[in-house]
Amino acid sequence: MKDLFAEERGAALSSTEKSLMSSVLFAGTVCGQIAFGLSADILGRKVVCISTSSIMFVSALCASMSFNWEGVWGSFHMLVSCLFFLGLAIGGEYPLSASMASESADPEKSARRTSVVYSMMGVGQVISPLVTFILLSAGLAPGWAWRTTLLIGLIPVTITFFVRYGMQDSARFRAVAAQRTAGSVGATFRKYIFTLLGTGGSWLLYDIVTYGMGSFYGELSTKMGFGETVLDEARSTLFLQILCLPGWALCIFLLDWVGRKPTQLWGFLGMAVANGALWGYLLYFDDPESASSLWIKGSLLVVGRTLDGAFVGLSTYVIPGEFFPTAVRATFHGISAGLGKLGAVIGSGVFPLLIGSGEHLAFLFASAVCALGIIWTFVLVPNYNVNLLKERLREEQEEAQGNARQRLVRDSVSELEDGSHIRSEMLSFQSLSSPSRSHAGGDAEKGTGGKAQKDGKGHLPDIEEDATTLVSGSSRRDIAQRGISSGS
Repeated sequence: MKDLFAEERGAALSSTEKSLMSSVLFAGTVCGQIAFGLSADILGRKVVCISTSSIMFVSALCASMSFNWEGVWGSFHMLVSCLFFLGLAIGGEYPLSASMASESADPEKSARRTSVVYSMMGVGQVISPLVTFILLSAGLAPGWAWRTTLLIGLIPVTITFFVRYGMQDSARFRAVAAQRTAGSVGATFRKYIFTLLGTGGSWLLYDIVTYGMGSFYGELSTKMGFGETVLDEARSTLFLQILCLPGWALCIFLLDWVGRKPTQLWGFLGMAVANGALWGYLLYFDDPESASSLWIKGSLLVVGRTLDGAFVGLSTYVIPGEFFPTAVRATFHGISAGLGKLGAVIGSGVFPLLIGSGEHLAFLFASAVCALGIIWTFVLVPNYNVNLLKERLREEQEEAQGNARQRLVRDSVSELEDGSHIRSEMLSFQSLSSPSRSHAGGDAEKGTGGKAQKDGKGHLPDIEEDATTLVSGSSRRDIAQRGISSGS
């Protein structure tokens, strides 16, 4: 989009303007990931999903109308403002999509289903440059090309909105949401603080590389000899993404075969090697006029990009969506993703400076960051399997059932206490209206040993016995089932 916008304006974007466009989008994404992740755990998945779809539609529509309206906004300033809100909506999709995919499947299938959701990003990364390439090849002006691409993107957003409007929150979330309190969230945060540092920190390091370089693939391809025009950049970007498609397909099955943490470790290692090899080749062996040189650089780019999306990108998305408890899953996934997009802001600010000083420096920096990601993952990211997820699901179900029974007992005691209070008021009224009845009532109360009297703790023993009887035998099963249904 940046290059097409510059073509439309008739003047190249400065490094500051390029960084601003990327950084504003990522800053909005960070805010959306944290804010909508927290909201999804409090308000429910459905409400927040509808909100993100609505914001995405409006902001993309407004961005496509970023013309130079005289006396109101310059096209650049309007576009940057719209990109922030577009990023806000995109950010909300991260914790929502991961949490909903994980909660809608059994532990054995959650990784695969979440991987399918994540792999759609690869499809989008092919469709976007494909649409741009087709529009430019058809002779459409650059300004209309990027606007039309944004408008075409509104089609799946609209479809998603209506699908989400008719959906319901998962039974697992509804059962757990009723138990969420500020104290329980605080205790969970303290328990998983180091795990959160692991998932968020590794995502931050990953996004420094993938978004820092991804935002400038067109410029990198030009500097590496793959073409000079915007059409050449669109062609090279499309070609690169198509070659990476098998990796996105592989990622659907990868986690079950390799494991979550090993996938991330191997991915960081492969990215470090591929980017390091590109740095060395560009510095010592590059020949821009040689066809073989272009093939070598292109192959290394494909390897690095495949390991990027299908390994590290996959694991950083899936692990926080699976591992954290249901009651705080969207919040913690949003925090992890927010730290990741903080890395995207860093990368989008650093990489233009590195590319301007020499593209080989960008690959050296990327290799060093990936090496740090290996260490971070090894130390802080949890190594878990399906058995742990099954055990956690069983614990959540048992806790929900136990809390439902406790609520039923409390409600039953409250109802019986209310009934006893009414009976006492009636006796008092009768004693005022009929002294003989008052005397008889007093004898009757003494005859029962004062059973209607409260004990030293202010309780009504007979009422609590009745409440216990209510939840015993077959009655207990019936009431518990009603409570669990209301809780879920």
